Amino acid sequence: MAQFFEAVEAGRWNEIERLAKALREKLSAADLLQLWPPIHETWGAVQEARNWPPEKLLDYGNAILESLRPGMVYVGGTDPGRWIPTLLNETSEGERHIVLTQNALADATYLDYVNFLYGDRLTALSSDDSKRAFDEYLADARKRLEHDQAFLTNRNNRPGEDIKISMEEFHHWLSPAVIVDSSGNA
Repeated sequence: MAQFFEAVEAGRWNEIERLAKALREKLSAADLLQLWPPIHETWGAVQEARNWPPEKLLDYGNAILESLRPGMVYVGGTDPGRWIPTLLNETSEGERHIVLTQNALADATYLDYVNFLYGDRLTALSSDDSKRAFDEYLADARKRLEHDQAFLTNRNNRPGEDIKISMEEFHHWLSPAVIVDSSGNA
């Protein structure tokens, strides 16, 4: 892991890519995926820094972070919407905002990472909360499918077809449940 962060610090892109991919495989095989979120977050920030012209990256990220009032939480949904504010949030002066991605809210290792980073400022979902929310979403999706099969003539699903889970829809559905500060306020 130290080699990965040394490559990041030195800006050795090919080595960063190779090491990040190797680490993902090694951590998964060794059942150490809880170590993946900080590596993934660093790798993503490096990718965006490499992909964007510096001035546009700064304009984009600063526009997001400067729009946040004190105590607000930013939830990004795209790669640039996640990685650029994360990068600037960690490297600039001023208030350190809570920056999350809705795309990883169903990932228990990401939730643990969020609790590690921001546990003194917010209470994120636990693994059990995430599983319960997914089960509720799945039950709701089944109800909608049954309704559509019974009442709609123009439907995408045929009777007996498995429910197709839209992870994007689930993440959107899950997002409001994730952000609660330690006093219980949303």
